[in-house]
Amino acid sequence: MIVFKLLSIFDCVLKVFKKNINKMTGTKKVYHLVNVLDEKGKAIDFKSSSEYHNSVPSGAARKAFSAVCRHKNLKGECGMTVNVKQKNKDKQYSYSVYRSKLQTPKELLGRVIEYEVSCKANKHLILTNSEPEPTKKTAPAKKEKAPKKAPAKKEKAPKKAPAKKEKAPKKAPAKKAKKSN
Repeated sequence: MIVFKLLSIFDCVLKVFKKNINKMTGTKKVYHLVNVLDEKGKAIDFKSSSEYHNSVPSGAARKAFSAVCRHKNLKGECGMTVNVKQKNKDKQYSYSVYRSKLQTPKELLGRVIEYEVSCKANKHLILTNSEPEPTKKTAPAKKEKAPKKAPAKKEKAPKKAPAKKEKAPKKAPAKKAKKSN
């Protein structure tokens, strides 16, 4: 009996702990790199089957940008357009990502940061289905009739309480005259 109670308490504590962990880490989505364009609009040859995990598509675009810069050995200031697609969905996002030099370098944990990466959305959402959806043949739409106006309500005089009928006092039954013979 005591063991059962301890197990149920342990299960409750474990559920609460899992919920708090999920809140702290946030939900991550998976994004794939669709294509990368340089500042002139020319496609950059970068084929990656990598998945970029982030809760927002702009974060995944930044990660993809860093991967392209590492792969192409791009150093210093640069910029490109990065298109990422959410896995298992037809949502595609396009971002202009730039790396610019800071006026005063930052020092964090013993290393010096000289550049800042900024990310701006071109079009927040691009649908990847370029084909128009097939239209269904339906009957021509009926013209909507103007809504009918409700007839003006006639004001009724307030109802009077029904008059109480006075009950006539009950008459005593008439006494029959006795016949004397």
